[in-house]
Amino acid sequence: MALEDSLLQIITSLQAERDPVERLRAIRRLEATSTRAFRKLKREAAYDARMTMPTVQIAELLEMDRKDVEYLVRVYLVDNPHAPKPTIRKRKDIGDFIDLSRE
Repeated sequence: MALEDSLLQIITSLQAERDPVERLRAIRRLEATSTRAFRKLKREAAYDARMTMPTVQIAELLEMDRKDVEYLVRVYLVDNPHAPKPTIRKRKDIGDFIDLSRE
């Protein structure tokens, strides 16, 4: 995979730095930058997925907790207040329906 190859090249470049202080500085900068970028991408991906499918389905496909998906979407919406909110299935009260199975 091209992404993995690129990541391995970055790691190899970092390992090649002879000065340990410079190597540590570069690693810390790269770690901070990539962490921010990955968090943003993860939130956006969760939001995009949620706009097309229910949270439960996303959680099952990714083998993650439903609450984690909801959290990512909620944080995305805090960061992007003008983005449309995903639809929420409204449960209907079935108390008013007539039970036809008993007649």
